[in-house]
Order: sequence, then structure tokens, then C-alpha cells
Amino acid sequence: MPVPYIIAMVIVVYIAFYTVQHFRNKRHLRRYIRESFGKPPEKRRSDKLESVRKYWRACAAKFPAYRSVDENTWYDLEMDLFFDAINTTWSSVGSEVLYARLHRTDAPELEPLIQAFVEDEALRTEVAYCLHDIGKENHHRVDEFLFDPDAQKPVGYYPAQSLVPLIGMVLAIFQPAAGMIVVSLGIAWNLYTRHKYRFQVEGGIEAVRYASRAISIGKNIESLLMPTFPEETLQLKEALEPLKAVPSKMPLKMSSGDPIQMLLEYLNYALLLDFNRYNRALSYLIAAPDALQKVWEAIGHVEIALAVASLEKRTDVCIPVFHDEYSIVAQDLVHPLVKDAVPNPVDFSISTIVSGSNASGKSTYVKAIAISAITSQNLGRAFAKSFSMKRGQVLTSMAIRDNIYKGDSYFVAEIKSLKRLIDASSRGGVAYLFIDEILKGTNTVERIAASHALLRWFEQQGSLVISATHDIELTELLADRMKNIHFRETVTQERITFDYQVKSGPTRTTNAINLLRHYEFPPAITERAQALAERFLLHRSWSDEDAKSDFS
Repeated sequence: MPVPYIIAMVIVVYIAFYTVQHFRNKRHLRRYIRESFGKPPEKRRSDKLESVRKYWRACAAKFPAYRSVDENTWYDLEMDLFFDAINTTWSSVGSEVLYARLHRTDAPELEPLIQAFVEDEALRTEVAYCLHDIGKENHHRVDEFLFDPDAQKPVGYYPAQSLVPLIGMVLAIFQPAAGMIVVSLGIAWNLYTRHKYRFQVEGGIEAVRYASRAISIGKNIESLLMPTFPEETLQLKEALEPLKAVPSKMPLKMSSGDPIQMLLEYLNYALLLDFNRYNRALSYLIAAPDALQKVWEAIGHVEIALAVASLEKRTDVCIPVFHDEYSIVAQDLVHPLVKDAVPNPVDFSISTIVSGSNASGKSTYVKAIAISAITSQNLGRAFAKSFSMKRGQVLTSMAIRDNIYKGDSYFVAEIKSLKRLIDASSRGGVAYLFIDEILKGTNTVERIAASHALLRWFEQQGSLVISATHDIELTELLADRMKNIHFRETVTQERITFDYQVKSGPTRTTNAINLLRHYEFPPAITERAQALAERFLLHRSWSDEDAKSDFS
């Protein structure tokens, strides 16, 4: 058999094998997408937080502070962990816009899309398939085009350089020696250019490649959604219009073992194909940064709707009701990050003190209210059987720590954290304030005095504040001004148990000394501590006799 026929047969077999494998992979991917819906996110699809944060940090200035979740509140509520727990996105576009949306309390509604994805398996599978094609790519640098168009500029004269080797090939037909010289010089010139500009261009090529892919697949998503959701898809359609000339594909990166892609990579090196397409795409991207931002947001909103639909499938959530009364009311509220969490009611219509012993659940309860108050306003879901509130800012002062970089002690850091809440209350407007262990960085007398003054001030300002505390004295001082609720434990000789159910009124129990007993501290310590505590509760003072007495 002649050699050309053998080569042709090999090529046909390779193409047939590649085609069959391609369709098999597509079928497997669609099945995987269907099976993944309603399941927690997989670790291998996770995003690097330092990459995802870049988008929010770049666009945060566009949103007023009173409509955003500030960094202290984000840290207090462990929202990075919450983001990881709900991040079932298929692309970096979706994860970035989801992370940004969780920082906002004025995000546009996505309910029609969410319900469509809950009910229509075929639609959500095809949309997810498109988003998977965009893919995950950490540190893709597209934010440079989104928010700083001057960060990248076209460089060089690549189209002219690319023609030189081709001209040499044509010349070689008539003058082989001269043609080969021109080809060699042209390739050498191109290789020198690549070496000279590779650091400037190659990183940008990856960003342009990812942006081009998102734009191209955005058109497919628009086609899928436009018939059913013309209004929701209009932003995407309008944003894509000025970007229609952006090349749909950049030259492929080399994939080891694939001869076709290796051949394309060699042509890239010889003819600067990727540099040329990069210049062309870049010129369109930097000319329409607003359009690219809108494409990013529109694709991200579609993917957020998918993620919320998946969350609704696997978790008990509700659609919140927004009303005009300054309050938060909920039934069977849980903390979304606590496994087998105990549901509790919420009636946060007046300022409230939550008291209770160590580990009784009061801090988790306060955080659960704050988290659902945020997610109600940006995801349209609360982790409760029912949830209603008036829209407003959510601010917390909880997980305080020393800041050695700023030279702040614990107490100074706590004062600065609380000052944010004072400023928000002074501005007026609707703000929900959540405090855990107020002013615990100072002595007992000043802590209770300052805490009383601060909580009274919030109450007189008309702000709603909910504060978790160990201080029984605080519940007594503010009994006529704030509602008291508490969590309680059950103590037996064998163990201490908690039911994690919120109860009316202030706490009447403590468990610190019982916990010392539980962990087998020496009886001399626990008995002395118990005697001193009982004497203080009876006389409301410490005596010199107590301080000087020795262990019995």
C-alpha cells in the first residue's frame, strides 16, 4: 500500500477516535453536571480565595458602605467559610461575582432564574455545561481589563512580522535560496520578538484568552435564556454587542501528547499568531471596559442563580419576606455552617440581650441571625422555615483580636470595631447591630458600666442591637430597656449538656466552675471558686477575708 494512503488512513483513524472520545466526554460531563446538582461543592472545583477576592476589591468602591458587608463583619461571621460551603459555580466568573454579591445588601433579584433552574433540569444542565466551558482559572488577570483599561496596551507590529516567513515561502518557489533566507530571518525575528516581549504579553494572553472564552460562551448562554427570560437576558445581550468583534478563540496552549496542538504551538512561535490575536482582542477589550464588566456581572448572575438553586435542593431554606417594620422575625432559624443545628425562633423587633453560659449557643444564635439577614438581601434565601425583615445594613463586633501590624491591643481593636457601629447608628437609616461579649478586653466594673452606657445609647438612637453576654449584671441593669433571652445547660454529676434552645428572660445559671470540674481540675480549686462565687452572689461584693483566706 502506498505511503500516502497509509498516512491518510492514520489521520482518518485519529480523527474518528478523537471525535468519538469528544462526544463521549461531553455525554459524561452532562451526566456529571446533572448528578452534581443539589450536592455540596467538591474540593477539586474550589477557587483560591486570594484570586476570587481581587474582583470584589476592585469593584467595592462602586457600592456605598451602608449597602455593603464590611471586612470586620465578614470576618466575624466567617463568611469565607460560608462562601466555600455554597460555591458550586463552574467558572471563575461565577465564583468572583458570587463572592462580590455576598458583600452586598442591595443586589438585584434573581428569583425567576432561580426557580427556572430548580424546576427545569434540561435548562440548568445546558447552562451549566456552557459555564463549565468557561472554566476555573485562578489569577487570570481579567480584572485588569475590567477596572484598569490602561494596565495593558497593544505593543509591536506583529501582523507585518508574521507575513515575513510567509513571503519567504512564496519567494522560495521561484528563488529557493533567497526564499529560505527570508524564511529563516523572519522566524529568527519573530523568536527574538517573542523573547523580548514574552513577560509583557504572555501573561496578558492568558487574561485575554479567558475573557474571550467568557464572551464567546456568553453568547451561547444568551441564546439559551433569551426565549424564556428576555428581560433578565437583556443586560447580557446589550453588553455583548460592542464586544462581538473580539476573537472567539485565542491560540491554544500546548497540551503534551497532542500532535495537533503541538503543531499549532510551533506555528505560534514561528508566526506570532497568538501575539497578533492578542493585540486584536486587547484593542476591543480596552475600548469597551464597561461592556466587559456588564458581561462579567450578567454571566455571574446566571451562575449565582444556579448555585442558589442547588443550595435550595440540598438545604432547608426559605424565600424571605421584606416589610416596612424595622425588625427581623423568623421561625426555625439555623446557622448554615453548623451540622445538625438546632432551629430557634427569632423576634428581633426591640433591642435584645442574649445571655447564657459558656458553649450554650448564644454566639451561634446571634451569628445565625446576622448571616440570614445578609443572605436574604443578596441571595434571596434565609436559613429558616420563615424569615421576614426590613432591608438594612448588617454590622457586627464579635471576633476581636490583637493587631500587631497596626500596634493595636485587644481592647483598642475592640473599641475601633464598636466605633463602626456607633458611626452607623449616628448616620441614621436601618442598621442591625450584632455584638458578642461586649468590651470583654477590660476589667469587670468598667466593662459593665461602659456596656450599659453603649447599649442604652444605641437604644435611644433607635437602632436595633442584639448583644450576647456572660454578664448577669448587664441583664439586670437593662431589664426595663431591652428584651432578655437566654440559653441554658443541664448539669449532672456525670456531664453538662445543652439543648441549644432559646428561652425567655435572662440566664440564672453559670457553668464555668462546673466545666472546671468536668475537666478534672483539683477539688481545692473548684470548691474554693464555688464558695467565693456563692458569697459574691449573696453579698454583691468581694471581702478582704475572701482574698486572704488560704486553701482548706
